[in-house]
Amino acid sequence: MVKAVLENVIPMDMGLREGWRYSVNNVPNYRFLGQSHGLQWFVDVYAGAHFVITVSDRLPEICKSIPSSVNYLRRMLLAGVEAV
Repeated sequence: MVKAVLENVIPMDMGLREGWRYSVNNVPNYRFLGQSHGLQWFVDVYAGAHFVITVSDRLPEICKSIPSSVNYLRRMLLAGVEAV
């Protein structure tokens, strides 16, 4: 479901990449990697339905739902485009 929402809502420069990985604290999560307007971003999906969104060199943001994750990602990508 997360993949479908990202592909339909977030404009991307390249196809979405995805796969399992382990966080720095050795916690498994599923990562979606994309690039929009030249900015690289990640959405890490953890068990328990929380998401960690990282855009470019900004600090990661923890979100509790898919809508809040997508809204945050859209705001940060828009802010990155306006800064250029």
